[in-house]
Amino acid sequence: MESFYNIRHLDWVQELEKNFNVIREEVLELLNKKVESGFWLKAHPDYVTGTSWKTFELIFFGMKINENAGLCPKTYRLISKIPELITVDFSLLPAKTRILPHKGYSTMILRSHLPLVVPNGDLGIRVEGETKMWKEGELLSFDDSLIHEAWNETNQDRIVMMIDVAKPDGAYSKNEICEYKIANMDDPFLLSMASKEQWKEMYRNKEINLKDLSM
Repeated sequence: MESFYNIRHLDWVQELEKNFNVIREEVLELLNKKVESGFWLKAHPDYVTGTSWKTFELIFFGMKINENAGLCPKTYRLISKIPELITVDFSLLPAKTRILPHKGYSTMILRSHLPLVVPNGDLGIRVEGETKMWKEGELLSFDDSLIHEAWNETNQDRIVMMIDVAKPDGAYSKNEICEYKIANMDDPFLLSMASKEQWKEMYRNKEINLKDLSM
């Protein structure tokens, strides 16, 4: 089983890499606002050491996060063109922070990172013992269902755009994966934000308004 995949020949990957600076400028503008805008989620605190790992969701299991997407219109237009797209967010791994070894939520997805801000120093990602370093503007793809970990021991934050798509050679489509996830939602954190019926309604509408969530 492969740990990392080379999909940089795909049209949507080339489009993202070509527009790397557009996406980078938009997330940096977002972070530089004096008042925090949108909703940054503290991701998986149980397996993070150091400062909180944060994600800024744009699309979540096929649902557009209206407020967040509205703050990043150029990025949203670009990601809307990705086929078989499941989830997209900005992932900020702060300085001196490690994401401990863990597995993702499905064997049916392929996860990619578009590195936007990569400081110099000791940082990287390891999947099943194979280690890679991020390079700004070059998409890195891996099997999220395998044991993986990441670290940033530098003095600056690392930012990537994290993209989940249905595996190109997988047995299930984006719609099948999203529908199954919502229908069988059992994550206590997500259920603390909205009931299962509310999640199903949001999925039917293919959008999420932050004001409708308990946060």
